[in-house]
Amino acid sequence: MRFQVACTNRDNPEIDRELGRAETASADRADSSDVPFPVPRRPRVVTASRGSAGEPTMLGGREAPSARGIVEHLLKSRPGEYDSRAAQLLATASAWAYSDIDTFTRIMGRRGLQGATCVEVSLTNEELFVDTSAYLVQSPCKQLAILCFRGTRLRNVITWLTDAAVKPEPFHAAGTVHGGFYRAARAVWSPLLVMLRGALHGRRIDDELSREIERTAVRSVTLDGLVRSVDEARLDKVLEEVRAVKKLIVQDAKERLLDKVAPESAGRGRPEDAAATPGCDESTSSAPSAALAPHAAAGHLRAREAGPMRAEKPELRALYITGHSLGGALAVLAASQLFMANEAPEDAVEDLQALQGCLRGVYTFGQPMVGNKVFADKLGRCFGDKLFRHVYGVDVVPSLPPISAGSFSHFGQELRANGSGWGEHAGKVNQTWSATLGLALGVAAFVIEQLPFLHWIKLRFSLADHSPLTYLRVSQRRDSVTEFD
Repeated sequence: MRFQVACTNRDNPEIDRELGRAETASADRADSSDVPFPVPRRPRVVTASRGSAGEPTMLGGREAPSARGIVEHLLKSRPGEYDSRAAQLLATASAWAYSDIDTFTRIMGRRGLQGATCVEVSLTNEELFVDTSAYLVQSPCKQLAILCFRGTRLRNVITWLTDAAVKPEPFHAAGTVHGGFYRAARAVWSPLLVMLRGALHGRRIDDELSREIERTAVRSVTLDGLVRSVDEARLDKVLEEVRAVKKLIVQDAKERLLDKVAPESAGRGRPEDAAATPGCDESTSSAPSAALAPHAAAGHLRAREAGPMRAEKPELRALYITGHSLGGALAVLAASQLFMANEAPEDAVEDLQALQGCLRGVYTFGQPMVGNKVFADKLGRCFGDKLFRHVYGVDVVPSLPPISAGSFSHFGQELRANGSGWGEHAGKVNQTWSATLGLALGVAAFVIEQLPFLHWIKLRFSLADHSPLTYLRVSQRRDSVTEFD
């Protein structure tokens, strides 16, 4: 499993280098069978900046009008209410999820998420037909999170085999689902849930992931049951810093207590007065020494956070899940996992229920069917009003898997392209009879579309209509921007 972290507006390269060293040191500790998910090998921390006039960027472009105030807008959006601005942002995320984390993060910065933190989670196992990637984005205020899954890549045979591995598997007690989709979703669900639970309580998702890596790495064991060696120098350094902060907090607490009980006439006065008095002993001042200032700042901050009078932490208020094609199917399964709290470990039940309340919408684009009618009916009652399925033209993928592979059904609200963007559609896409026939017609329609003199030929299905570019352009019709802005 591979993790990568990026920030759309991190200005301190020293922080990046230190974080990279710490995560790499943690990741060097080998994998284990006694951890909730495999410990990654050398996760990489990268930085990206928001593209705007006068800034060097990977891709030239300008801020979309819809990007202004997008975080505040999404936080105010009502659950179960379709939002065109949310659709535009999430269509952008779904389209650019096919790129690397640097590019994805830059585009998100241009779309109004400057200063956001992005973590990529990927797991590949070719023999299991699994190659899954997901991006989790957290806004700077920590109140908004966007989970975006990557879809089927044109040159990636494994993701095509994931689509083809259609044999149904039971989904808890809620019917059956597409086996390939379910395996792909489960492959990355554990680390994603760790970060979502951290975000729920106002913690940075990259810090939460690093803590989990540290925790699992320190207690990792071999198959023989022997404790693996840990980087002692790194561990000693961490313990030394913890002891220094602890000592400073205790010293500070003692001095504060003396300040309260000592009479004013004793001449102790305020610390700043003592510091300004000639001959004053620095040890009587409650202000820490300059050498320990960095630790002191951390110590004071942690002490305040741990105290009963601490300021309320920012907590997750809005969660959006999205994806195109296969990514859309994984988005539906991820949302479905949130509603399986009754089958989750006891310590996760409360958090899963809270995440259900944070879910504002699941926006999918060109999404295939995920499960049978039992699954569609049960999960439709859970979050069907929050699932918005976008279908363009005669896109063949929403009609898959075919009837020959078993009975599958859609749920949620279906939206179709119209002259001004997306409009609600009363019907639902039905299954095609044959995947081979459907895909053959889709390829033929793509060729026809490239040749103007054949435009008079109309076919039932099209692969060109399935392109993420098509979905993105329809979603941003109201903005005078391109897909690269």
